[in-house]
Amino acid sequence: MDAQGSRLIKDTIKESEKIESQIAEKYKELEKNSNDKEKKFKIQNEIKELKSKLDDADANMPNYDVVLYAKWGEPDKNYKVKFDPNGGEIDSIGQNDIATHKDGERIKISTEFGKVPYKLPEKFENEGNVQVFDVANRMTIKAPPTPQRDGYDFLGWELVTYNEDGSEDTSYKDKYEVPRLYSFGNEITSDLYLRAIWAKNSLVDVKVYHHLLDKDFNEVKLVDGVIKNQRVKTNTTAYGVMQGEEYILANDDEFDNKNVNEDTKNEYEAYKKETERKNTYYQNQVVQAENDDKKSDDNQQPIKLEFKNQFHFYYRPYRYRKYTVNYLLAKDGQDKFEAVGSQGDKFENVIEPEEVLNGNRHFDSVNYRKIRGFKLVSPPQTQLFFDINEDTHELLGINGVKTKDINFYYKDVRVLKTKNPKTPIPKGYHRVTFKALDNGSFGTDENGKEIKEIYYDVIDGLNFSNIPVPTDEEKNGIKITPAKNYNIGSWSGKREDGKELKGLLDENTQIKKSYEFEIDFVEDKYPEVKPIKVFESSKDDGGNFINDFMPTNAQIEESISDLMKLEKYKDYQVLEEDTIYDKVKENEDYNNKPSDVKPNKDSIKVRVNFKNDTYKDFDIPVEIYKNIYRALDSKSKPNIVQNDEFLKDFVKVDVVPTKKAKDSQIKTYYVNPKAQVKIPENDPEGENDWTFEKWTADLDTLADKDNFQMPNRHIFEKETVLTARYSKTPKDIVYPPSAEMITTYVGKYPSLEEYEQKIKAGKIGNSGKVAEIDSYYLIKDKKPDVSKEILDPEKEIEDPTDPTKKVYKNYQTIKVIYKTGEVFLVDVPVRVLDTIKEVPDPDTIPGEDYKDYILVTVDPTDKAKDPTKKYYRVRKNVEVTIPSNNPEGIEVTSKNGESHSYEFTKWKEKIQNQENGKKVKKSQENSKKTQK
Repeated sequence: MDAQGSRLIKDTIKESEKIESQIAEKYKELEKNSNDKEKKFKIQNEIKELKSKLDDADANMPNYDVVLYAKWGEPDKNYKVKFDPNGGEIDSIGQNDIATHKDGERIKISTEFGKVPYKLPEKFENEGNVQVFDVANRMTIKAPPTPQRDGYDFLGWELVTYNEDGSEDTSYKDKYEVPRLYSFGNEITSDLYLRAIWAKNSLVDVKVYHHLLDKDFNEVKLVDGVIKNQRVKTNTTAYGVMQGEEYILANDDEFDNKNVNEDTKNEYEAYKKETERKNTYYQNQVVQAENDDKKSDDNQQPIKLEFKNQFHFYYRPYRYRKYTVNYLLAKDGQDKFEAVGSQGDKFENVIEPEEVLNGNRHFDSVNYRKIRGFKLVSPPQTQLFFDINEDTHELLGINGVKTKDINFYYKDVRVLKTKNPKTPIPKGYHRVTFKALDNGSFGTDENGKEIKEIYYDVIDGLNFSNIPVPTDEEKNGIKITPAKNYNIGSWSGKREDGKELKGLLDENTQIKKSYEFEIDFVEDKYPEVKPIKVFESSKDDGGNFINDFMPTNAQIEESISDLMKLEKYKDYQVLEEDTIYDKVKENEDYNNKPSDVKPNKDSIKVRVNFKNDTYKDFDIPVEIYKNIYRALDSKSKPNIVQNDEFLKDFVKVDVVPTKKAKDSQIKTYYVNPKAQVKIPENDPEGENDWTFEKWTADLDTLADKDNFQMPNRHIFEKETVLTARYSKTPKDIVYPPSAEMITTYVGKYPSLEEYEQKIKAGKIGNSGKVAEIDSYYLIKDKKPDVSKEILDPEKEIEDPTDPTKKVYKNYQTIKVIYKTGEVFLVDVPVRVLDTIKEVPDPDTIPGEDYKDYILVTVDPTDKAKDPTKKYYRVRKNVEVTIPSNNPEGIEVTSKNGESHSYEFTKWKEKIQNQENGKKVKKSQENSKKTQK
């Protein structure tokens, strides 16, 4: 009895306890067989059945201890399901194509109390032709859409299983001789590979080919089709369906024509021979199996059939006489018209040409077309006689002319210009009037009188775009011309019913009424030009830009941009262009005092031209900024850099002498990062025993950052610190360079490169090392004398500018800079040779320096009063003048007593080769002259 003693309690504890014990044992068994799918599925069903019995036990709380066991379900896992069409084709399978429930719909599965939400299969990327899905544990799927494969019937999906070594498990197929058919709708508890099962059928497709040929039987188009699923050994029929208005089936006789394409002919003959069918509208054949070859050769071997299960139809075009009818716009004053023959681009088409296909064989006639707004000016009809090639049926010409063009000529009467406004308006036309108001006109007439009004009679319905509206460009002898100091204004208009118009009509508006338009003129007013901002520019001694910040065309066009927007604007030109550089060039007098100046101001003169042949000059203000500004201290910017947006990109450069200098004040500059600038600072003087050595920079883009050359120009792209470096230890003595004598000839200064080859760097102390030369420079005021022969240039003489010094007799001074910074002036002696030297005989050489000179012999010959030869040694490849006078000829007396003299005419050159070079012989050429 219960504690209250009110009712009896049914004792069912033992039954429920027994079931619970059985369930616990089943879970242990399930754990041991988790890898055996069949046993696992069986145990799960047994647990489900025991649980249902436990629900019916109606057990009350027993009067003894109870042990509760945790119950574990299967792990949450997904499986891959793959569909392999196995040689067939299947459309892309979607999630819903295989889903058995809606996403999220609660369903009951075999291992759960109650229900779980259904999860749609998730599609993965295809593996070739195999479509892959990811399916959640215990979810179900249905069969996808049926795949297709020509010649086969689909029987279902085979469940493919694999052995432990990864090979396919064929035991089921081996035992039952059929593939294992998968049953859709079961819960998925493992990966599935489903492969389509096919059975070959006896249906084949029959191909139909329609060959469209040209007149020479060349194939121009192939139209193919298919008669699907025809059963083997049954009759099937195809028809020549392309026969119609353009094409007709070719007959056998036409294939025998000698002009037809050989490939087409051979193909048709092969088709006819194999199939025993001709090119008729109706063709019939018995469908053959794919591997059926009904024909055999003489040895009874099967012959491969090229046209098995095929129909072929061959079409040729109908034979037409094709020609073109042109509707041409006649020229003004034209009175002769070619009715037959191509006119090329000589005439404009009134309407598009018409292609005519004519079935007549030898003759035809063609009539003109009425075209609204155009008047026929040529004959209205043309008789045509066709010239035919009787073998090929080709149209060769018309009326004896090799052409396929027929022409009719028209005059344009859509727009009629009239001078008198009182002239009656033709029927079907409307009057369109253009008027120029005060301070302008439409040009002048032949008498020089201003044209103020223009009248047109326009055919009804013509688009406004066809009317020659007056513009500011001269067209049809009409040009809107404003009076001086006036510009073209705007159009206004009025329709014949009184409606006011703001401007002209749209170009597509059809003229259905009369109109009057007026153009007004406005007095000139010009917008202001905007100032230009630039940095100072600079050039080197050769006139090449160091910093090119000259005003550009883009800046000028931005300054006058409002002027360029004017309707009458034409172009512009910069005046006094050669003076612009002087206005913006760098100020050489810049010093290193703190600066806070305003930009210099100047102007550029520009002439703006207008379309009405007028112009106006404008002065564009130019503000010129420096490329470098010094600050008061290192902590603040100059006001101009701080406040002017134009200088926002300037970078800071600190010059730090350090505490080792007598003057250790830091100087700060702000510089243009795009300009080559000089920092106006001198080398500091060291304090006590410190000696200044060099400057260094902390900007990696500077090539000389480790030995910064303060006098040179540099580009500072970023904030930079220039630091002075000092030393206490004495430096090794660096010896000056030496120079060897250089040889040239009269009139030629040696080049810098030639001097460089004669200069050798000096040694560095006692280290045995030789200094490296960084650069060479010619000292222009220390040039050698090359006007005469100087053979002893190394001879020392008194310096003309300083009697206390000795210098070479003839030399060039070269500035040499070592890479360690030392600078030396080196005098290079210059020997000067004559370009020509007279010698007493051909074997004489006037000195060792002249051994390479060539010999020139001047021979007056025996016809000169003085036949003495002269000899010269001449420098090769140099233009020289031979210092010989023209000889005087001798006088001779003939046997008959007449006297003759030789007169010099010219020198004749004869070149002879010698061992030591060329030998030039110059001989006199004489002519006889009779003397009385």
